[in-house]
Amino acid sequence: MFGGAVGEPDATRAEVLDRVSQHLQFDRGELGLQVEIPDPVGSESWTAPIIVRKFASSALSLPRARTRWRYLKAEHRRAIREAIATQPEELDWRRLVIHSSASETGNALLLHQDQQRRWPSLEKSAYHFVIGNGTFSSDGEIEVGARWIEQQPGAAMQLPELNYHSLSVCLIGTFREKGPSNAQSRALDELLAYLRAQLGPIELAPHHGVESTAQSCPGPALTEALIQQLGERSS
Repeated sequence: MFGGAVGEPDATRAEVLDRVSQHLQFDRGELGLQVEIPDPVGSESWTAPIIVRKFASSALSLPRARTRWRYLKAEHRRAIREAIATQPEELDWRRLVIHSSASETGNALLLHQDQQRRWPSLEKSAYHFVIGNGTFSSDGEIEVGARWIEQQPGAAMQLPELNYHSLSVCLIGTFREKGPSNAQSRALDELLAYLRAQLGPIELAPHHGVESTAQSCPGPALTEALIQQLGERSS
């Protein structure tokens, strides 16, 4: 299917993957609302029909309809598509696990430096994606890590078998008393939606919901209700 579309011999697998996403619906329920989200792949006028869920009430300040990519920039979407084109057959991403940095400040570089101090053999950041809180990166800024670019399992969980089919996203913050910012929540929402459009069904889960030894991650204020709401918006 992805060896090249009929009539498009020069199309790369990444471009074909992105165009295939126009046929996917994020929500096929009766509460769906169709909107269009521009994407820079191919013609600038090309738009992908997206179905998103409308909520009568919301614990988060999330838009009722995702009408544009605000936090998942064009370079992020391109990095996601291009990495998928090199994905080894044995990798089957089916879960996005949420972690916290357990620090009030930080960004991807600082997290990696801290990890290298504690585990010198860790050459790459443990996470596939990092979402900033406005301290050492912008609030809601998405950073794409080397483990995603090189399509490698994460290293954020102790059991290797849990890492193997799980993508990891780390939100900067402790989330002991206060949950993620609206910008972080919206960025996570966009990231999950785009990954699902490219990869198919992906579960959203907190670290402690996957690994019993991680009861403090991602923090009590990043609640199950919040994660469920994010997960259902584009399921």
